[in-house]
Amino acid sequence: MEKILNRYSAFLFLLALLLNVVYFFWLDPFEYHEALGISTTQDIAYNFYKYNSVKVNLHRVGRLGNEIHKRQDFVDCKDIEPEKYGRPTKFRNVLDTIGYPALLGLLWKITDSLRYRDIQIFQILIFSFLMFLIYQIGFLIFKSKKLAFLFGLGQVLFLPAYYLNVQTNRDIWAYYGLFILFYLIARCYYFSPRFKIITIFFGSFFVAICQWMRPTVFLSLICITLFCLVWLFFYRKNVKIFFKCLAILWMGNLCFFWIPFAAYNKIAYDKFFVSNKGNLLMIGLGEFSNKWGLSCSDSSVASY
Repeated sequence: MEKILNRYSAFLFLLALLLNVVYFFWLDPFEYHEALGISTTQDIAYNFYKYNSVKVNLHRVGRLGNEIHKRQDFVDCKDIEPEKYGRPTKFRNVLDTIGYPALLGLLWKITDSLRYRDIQIFQILIFSFLMFLIYQIGFLIFKSKKLAFLFGLGQVLFLPAYYLNVQTNRDIWAYYGLFILFYLIARCYYFSPRFKIITIFFGSFFVAICQWMRPTVFLSLICITLFCLVWLFFYRKNVKIFFKCLAILWMGNLCFFWIPFAAYNKIAYDKFFVSNKGNLLMIGLGEFSNKWGLSCSDSSVASY
């Protein structure tokens, strides 16, 4: 097993860190493509920071949502003095989970800054350290330091990921979760005695955290599970460790995501399972003239 820290993986880490920093300062810090979405995020984050609550204050969200053309840090927004609107009163709509704003609120508890840079820096660090793992995946597959380096370089030079990573946006967390799953399955395939069950446990925990940020990570878990089962049916290699890995991943997903998720839904909406079913269909209808007044945006569907 190749050491995770060497000159190749260190170079990938430093290059990813450099590109993240370049994108961080290059992008307009007040540019954001979904003002309404970020207004809800920062309101929940503030409420978690101040009141340990994941509810929203609808009046404050409406005021924050008026900043349509630019994004502002919560601490710099005008006319939204935190205590002016009182305590949060209502759970957010079902368009998304509360993981991302809760994480932002937790970071604000640590830094007391009420600025987006906290989570932006956090994402930059996660992305950069992930390069050590990606290098390891490449070495597992190719058994060559140089080919593992080229494999990692292909990820490092995928520039659109940086544009997403340095924004206050939860979508990049699906990227993190996918590579954690990829790493665990690669370790199962190229099994060695050094591969510990505790590694799978922490991997399942991190995947569940990513799922709280972006629930579509769960689809990756389903696809990888089906692939592994089909592969095991035909080749039957390392069957024991594969089944252990899949069992821990699913048990971890159940314990760290689905049980808390269902409990939150029951408290917030009096149902164990809720979702925004039909949301993309209605957004798609908004691409064309329609009698319902829908347009191609999440906010129009939420209003409808």
